[in-house]
Amino acid sequence: MGKAVIRRKPVPYKYAVKLLDVKRFTLYSLGSAPLIALLSDQVPPLEEVYTDLHDAVLERLTSEEKREQRNKHRPEKKRPWSPTKTKAPFQDAASKKARDHTLEDDLKIAKAVIEKLGKPWKTSKMGRKPRYSPKRLAAAILIKEARGLSFEKLSTELKNHNYDARTEEAKEKEEGSKSPCPSQLHWAMTKIPEEYLKKALQILDRMAVEEHTKLFGEENLKEYSIDSTEDTCTTLKEVMVAMKTELHHQTVKYHILARLVTNTVVAVEASKNTRDARPLLRYVPPGSTVYMDADYDVEYNYEYGQERRITLIVYPKLYDEKPYGGHHRRQAQKDFSKEKYGRRKLVERPIGNREARDGSTLNYRRPDMRRKGLLLKYTAHNIRALFTQQAWQKVLQPVQFP
Repeated sequence: MGKAVIRRKPVPYKYAVKLLDVKRFTLYSLGSAPLIALLSDQVPPLEEVYTDLHDAVLERLTSEEKREQRNKHRPEKKRPWSPTKTKAPFQDAASKKARDHTLEDDLKIAKAVIEKLGKPWKTSKMGRKPRYSPKRLAAAILIKEARGLSFEKLSTELKNHNYDARTEEAKEKEEGSKSPCPSQLHWAMTKIPEEYLKKALQILDRMAVEEHTKLFGEENLKEYSIDSTEDTCTTLKEVMVAMKTELHHQTVKYHILARLVTNTVVAVEASKNTRDARPLLRYVPPGSTVYMDADYDVEYNYEYGQERRITLIVYPKLYDEKPYGGHHRRQAQKDFSKEKYGRRKLVERPIGNREARDGSTLNYRRPDMRRKGLLLKYTAHNIRALFTQQAWQKVLQPVQFP
């Protein structure tokens, strides 16, 4: 059997001509896989096909040249990426299918994750037997941030969808209401350990990888990136500004580890130290490549990465126009190139996706609940990423040819 090719559903002739501009679309959208576009209407004579293809490519190159000329007048940091690297003909179709899912779809994925994790907490044999199943409560909590719901609204949505969170024993006796109330959901979130939510994040990442591998193979799966950012809380604190006391919103600083090819978050660590990447590097398997900005250009990061056989591509800090010293840093900088480092910018996608959905706001007061809330927000991101990978299966179909 030969190499798999990608077949798309039938498209109009004019759209197929654009798909034949391989340099723009196939290379960036589908990796190195060949593409077959089936036509839904009649094909004109071959001479016209050549002319149309020539005109389409010429139009694209002309518009790009004009765009580049305009962008030269803008500061370098504010220049947009080239459309040949960001636009893809299939992305809109996959994104629309990924957004077209119901609360039942979210719960189905959450239940699958919980089944792999097991019970989030042990139930006591003393006292009254629990009415609600810990697993079903945990599944409800996992989807809380997928739709940006408060505990009250989550409880209402679960009731509207007739979600039964009771234990099997309570079902047989027909005890109590099927869906938990807001206070019960809040109690469940306080009971779920942080480590449990961290493992849920990793399971969703692996599920997205499995879906991705079915269609695109294992290429670039070991490329990661680490970045730091912060979220704004709804609570206020007193801050001295110009000898005056002002009220500012509290913030939570944290780091994320993202798998670039699937746009999934592997780990989240809340920390005020913006330089130490080691808590996240422990989640990276040996033989991987991790891209990081200059904030992480610290000797102990390089040493830890080399101990675990991880290649770190870090933008070097300069002192007197020369990189800082250090044995492990010098060894790592041999692998550095600006072309490779360009991949680091992809870590901004999960952060940007979150900002677009909820404005990066944490509606929790207690520090432990804030950390759990962060994990739930990126759990919601991974659920969306999993839906996207599943949507690619519907948009594209692999076909084997002898």
